[in-house]
Amino acid sequence: MSCQSSIQVTIHVNQYPIKTYPSLIENWTDLFARAKTNVFLAPTWLEAWIAQAPDSLLVVEARHNTQVVGLAVFNQHQVPRLCKGFSTKQLWLHKTGQHQEDQMWIEHNDFLLDSQNADAIRAAMLNYIHQHLTWDELYLGMATDNTTQRFLAEYPYARKLLASPDYSVDLSNFRSLDDYLKTLSKNTRAQIKRSLKLLQQTANISLVRATSEPQKNRFFDSIQAHHVSKWRETDLGSGFDNPIFVNFHRKLIFEDPLNYYTELFGLSIDGELVALAYILKSPETWYFYLSGIQTHTDNRIKYGLLMHSLIIEQAIQQGIRKYSFLAGYARYKASLSNVTEPTQYMTCFYRSAWRYRLITGLSKIKRKLALSSKT
Repeated sequence: MSCQSSIQVTIHVNQYPIKTYPSLIENWTDLFARAKTNVFLAPTWLEAWIAQAPDSLLVVEARHNTQVVGLAVFNQHQVPRLCKGFSTKQLWLHKTGQHQEDQMWIEHNDFLLDSQNADAIRAAMLNYIHQHLTWDELYLGMATDNTTQRFLAEYPYARKLLASPDYSVDLSNFRSLDDYLKTLSKNTRAQIKRSLKLLQQTANISLVRATSEPQKNRFFDSIQAHHVSKWRETDLGSGFDNPIFVNFHRKLIFEDPLNYYTELFGLSIDGELVALAYILKSPETWYFYLSGIQTHTDNRIKYGLLMHSLIIEQAIQQGIRKYSFLAGYARYKASLSNVTEPTQYMTCFYRSAWRYRLITGLSKIKRKLALSSKT
């Protein structure tokens, strides 16, 4: 299918077994070099996601003359709703709509767009999707407020399903760890310095990184064990209990031998890895993705705060301009950050007003019935 937009962009839509579409990665890589974007839309992330995703995905491609200027990959599926015989056709951007397959949790989601005329290209793609594709709901997330507003301009009927704060550290004015620590609150700075002082009294402390495959295996196994220990029994659970999640991240890490895209750091105390962090990297930003941290028996010692400060020191030394903690509130993120980023959202957009009103109305009724059954 194709369509000509007012800005001379031609939209094509293809759907077939995605693994037989080798030009997608090639086109995505070429466009990524011309886009102003982030690690979650990097070819490395896309390729790892496609390897775990359903065989048949929908590729929306915008071209200006012969050059690809916009790309988006959707999963389509149909789900039953509250009433028997009532179902919904859904589109999920760079997700599948299935919890287990989406547990890798993309953030800063959007179309991949040429930085020249990005907003106009996105609008043309959204208009085409509305006019020519069959769907009832379109899911975007997690996405920044700026991106969400761009979608809302085309699809005004929407419900925000999740909102999450986002934190980062602007490193551009720092030349050393001390420069950074001076910007923190007195309490946070004291906790970091006290942790380091107490540990140095009895142990050798170092921040180490995994560079070889054996080291990566050791670090990956260790971070998995710590993460499962902390999260397995919670409502969220641990992604490391999900083989799709594990295979996805092993592909990212182990197919990156020179650590261009990923980094595993570990806080080593006398050779024991007591805290580990998994970082996604771009030339100017390091994104903290997840961690696995032991709890010290002495509550004055904060392994996590110390580890993050030492990783930030490494980032400063390498000329990195931002250390992103990504979405999700945590006290340590707020304590270590100097920038509160725009909120990220998971949003469901509705094709039509009547469906939006129907779904929201039925959802309210369902919630009321659930509350009344508990009283």
